[in-house]
Amino acid sequence: MILESFQLDGKNALVTGSSRGLGAAIALALAQAGANVGTHGRSMGSEATCERIRRLGKKSFYLSGDVATPEVCSALIQTTVEEFGSIDILVNNAGVIRRAPAADFLQADWDELIAVNLPAVFRLRNLRDMWSGPAHQSARQ
Repeated sequence: MILESFQLDGKNALVTGSSRGLGAAIALALAQAGANVGTHGRSMGSEATCERIRRLGKKSFYLSGDVATPEVCSALIQTTVEEFGSIDILVNNAGVIRRAPAADFLQADWDELIAVNLPAVFRLRNLRDMWSGPAHQSARQ
């Protein structure tokens, strides 16, 4: 079985955009492989993936918010480290798509698409690296 080659026991993950669809499937697969998984979605009341992970016997939490907001990105990384002790795996799955020619986008649509799909990914990666650095690791020991 493939999971025998893909063991993540003792690893801690955060999957953005994991309240449904592909993100939920990724979060559940990581938990099935042994990881604790922090879950995220834009709206409150979308904790189903988190509950399914807990039923697998793994630690999980759900945090809602828009990753285009720097404070939400900070909260996601900080909560993952506080809940699990580290963050080994970051899956930047949250994203926005508009199914229309770009020429038909409203400025607000374009701004949202860029804010979620570009700076949020960069910000989360940088925050993860910052929280995984030596200063934070020694403070947690």
